[in-house]
Amino acid sequence: MKKLLFLSSAICIGISCCISSLSAQVDIVVHTVTPEGSWHTAPENIQKISFTDVGVSFLNKDKTSIHVPFDEFKKITFVDAATGISQSKAAPLSPSIFLQNDYLIVKGWNESQTTTGYIHSSNGALVQMNKNWNGQPIDISTLSPGVYLLSINNSTFKFCKP
Repeated sequence: MKKLLFLSSAICIGISCCISSLSAQVDIVVHTVTPEGSWHTAPENIQKISFTDVGVSFLNKDKTSIHVPFDEFKKITFVDAATGISQSKAAPLSPSIFLQNDYLIVKGWNESQTTTGYIHSSNGALVQMNKNWNGQPIDISTLSPGVYLLSINNSTFKFCKP
C-alpha cells in the first residue's frame, strides 16, 4: 500500500509540475526492468492513470496504453529540456509480499542481498526465523491460521494465514 501511495504521489506531482510549465518540452518516461518495455509520452497526451493491486496503467488520449506490473517497474523520469532538469525519479520500490498456497512470496527483493527474516505472531512472539534468506519463498505451512508480521531488514509486512 505504501508503494502504491508513493508511486501515485510521485507520478501526480511530476505530471502537475510538467503541465504547469506549458512552454517546456517535457516527456514522461516509464522505465521497466527490460528496455523493450519502456515507454514515453508528453503529459498532455495522458488521458488517465489507473492503479491496481498489481501495477499501474497509462491511457493516452489516442487510446494507446501501457500496463506496468509493480515487479517490472524500475523508475519514472521527467525530461524537461527548457529548465535543464533532465532526470527526476521516484525512489526504488520496496519489496511487497503475497501468499501462494503455504508459501509467502516476496517480490522486489534483491536476491544478491542475504539477511534474516523474522515472522512474529500478532502478540509479538517470534514464531519463525529464516537465516541466510535471499528472496526465496518462505514456507509457512507450520503456522496456525492467524495474523503475522514478517520483518526483513527495515521492512515489516502484515499478512494473514487462512
